[in-house]
Amino acid sequence: MTSSGALAGLLALGCVITGCRANWDGHDAHRHCAGAVAGDSAAPAWTCEATMMCANEGMLTVPERARLEAVRLRLGCPAP
Repeated sequence: MTSSGALAGLLALGCVITGCRANWDGHDAHRHCAGAVAGDSAAPAWTCEATMMCANEGMLTVPERARLEAVRLRLGCPAP
């Protein structure tokens, strides 16, 4: 088994355990920003805290930042 195969197996096991739903509580939560902005169904549900964290820590493109701003406004969250 290759290392990528082992990683895929661990990810699949994690999906079984967690229901394949990421969350914003981890120290690496910023890695979910782009997927969440793009509407990825495996991304965590948006919260105001998540919009702040993504605005501050997510490595987003200009169009992704515009979509994040739309999410922030839709949720009624304060500006970062």
